[in-house]
Amino acid sequence: MRYGSSLRYPGLTAQRRRLIDFTATEWMFFAFAIFLLVGGTPFLVKDSSALDTASGEGDPIRQVFYISIMLLSFIPVVKIGVFNALRGVPLALLALCLWCLVTVPFAVDPSASFRRWVLAIVLIVTIVNLLTSVGIERTLVVVRAAITTLIIVSLITVPIVPGAVHGEFEGDHALIGAWKGAFVHKNHASAVTALGLIMYVHEFVRSRKKWAAAMLVLGFIFLLGTKGKSALGLALPSILAGLAYSYCYKRQGGRALFLISGACIVGASLVAFALLQDTIFRIFNDPTSFTGRVRIWSVVFDYAIAHPLFGAGYASFWQVGDISPIFKVGSAEDWLLATSHSHNGYMEILATTGVIGLSLAVLAVVVVPLMRMVSAGSRHANLTGLLFSLWLFGIFYNSMETQILARDKQVWFNLLIVLCSVKVLHEDAVRAGRSRLNVRRGPLVNAEKAGVSDFGHRALN
Repeated sequence: MRYGSSLRYPGLTAQRRRLIDFTATEWMFFAFAIFLLVGGTPFLVKDSSALDTASGEGDPIRQVFYISIMLLSFIPVVKIGVFNALRGVPLALLALCLWCLVTVPFAVDPSASFRRWVLAIVLIVTIVNLLTSVGIERTLVVVRAAITTLIIVSLITVPIVPGAVHGEFEGDHALIGAWKGAFVHKNHASAVTALGLIMYVHEFVRSRKKWAAAMLVLGFIFLLGTKGKSALGLALPSILAGLAYSYCYKRQGGRALFLISGACIVGASLVAFALLQDTIFRIFNDPTSFTGRVRIWSVVFDYAIAHPLFGAGYASFWQVGDISPIFKVGSAEDWLLATSHSHNGYMEILATTGVIGLSLAVLAVVVVPLMRMVSAGSRHANLTGLLFSLWLFGIFYNSMETQILARDKQVWFNLLIVLCSVKVLHEDAVRAGRSRLNVRRGPLVNAEKAGVSDFGHRALN
């Protein structure tokens, strides 16, 4: 395996190999991805109110596993330098992590807040190390292989394993009969499957591989079985937007076409909002809308308004025992007390890290990657199109579920890969532009010496 040691910024280079021809590092990444994506004990039969109690920080097995993988992930990056590898963390994301640490002393439970922050950092470091070691394309191949494995296992076990389907024991009757397969919860299953569908569509469009078409059908069947309406509804526009990106950016003048089309869609959405605002406000004034999410958002937002600077402290609004803020602001409604998160990533960040935390989160997760992707050229149009689809799904999904900086959550895992990949692709494009400028100005500059990698773009585009 090449580490791209000749690059000014190391690696994330790609090599075309057989799908199952994994290196030792890639097998480690595969095991890490499987463990994280499942979200807990597979086929576990339990009440849905206990969904997120085993989120990692309180489970010694998960703690040991994550820390062990992190330590092992430093081995393959030794050749290129640990510091160089960690440069893969986007600066805006680093600023967000530091601000979360600032809120820890002011948290409702500083000890729990700090432990959860450490877990979040462990996962970020692990993902950056592994991503740097195996490269962007191979990272996506490994993650896709993990998702494919879980979808196939889930479809096989749904008819024969009781824990693969939400049963009558569920506190939330809407869950009864929903498939979850090997996952802890149907929301985990639907989100991960939607990410898989995005990858399968892009792979089929790029290569016309029959296995991608087959997995697209199987994934769609499983997604329908999970009753994951949010994931299904967000996957389609994300796929279409990513395919449009790839199509436009590979053609002269395509960037302008893509940006104009995006502006038109945003404009049409604003017009539709203006025309339907009475209906929209009526929906959001109904606390039962979106399966009770509106009431949850209202409670969390009221708390955030009362604590605008530090909020409750990083990851300290829910599940910190009897001192959890939800027991004070939501004590009149028992069902709120059984809720484990805000069902909105942006609202959660606002309530736990304040206005500054939310601003940094929007900058790190939305603004910076969007600016980098829309300003990109045709150099890696297919790859960036896939990343655009995965990114769009992630930012939309956070409007319904809590994922941003949520330790070992599945969509956050995907977003981390996207954010780091987009950063490196942007830097690669900048270096390539400087190299071309040097060539026009004077003596030929060797691309390798200038720090420009071929980045495997023949395999990617």
